[in-house]
Amino acid sequence: MTMLIKREDLEIVRGELGIFDRAADSGNIARCYFCPTCSNRIYHENPENPEVVRLKPGTLDDTSIIQPELQVWMKSAQGWLKQIHDLPCHETQPDMSELSKDN
Repeated sequence: MTMLIKREDLEIVRGELGIFDRAADSGNIARCYFCPTCSNRIYHENPENPEVVRLKPGTLDDTSIIQPELQVWMKSAQGWLKQIHDLPCHETQPDMSELSKDN
């Protein structure tokens, strides 16, 4: 699960995060920030678009604010995962710059 937010709205309140880079399916770099103690990823960013980060919302203290808006990478979804019928689905990664313009 990923939540697009503006970098200016992200505040890390304590601790330092580890960082690693990996190649994304698009060919871009995904910079991944993670907890160095437990290795959970906290958020990702594309260095070419640093204004938007992709937060892993399961790391939030209050997950009740999460309201899914679309489903991506459905071509590799687990068979037991039920599609949320009211949400748009994408077989792969949509152009996130188009999706994040109003966020």
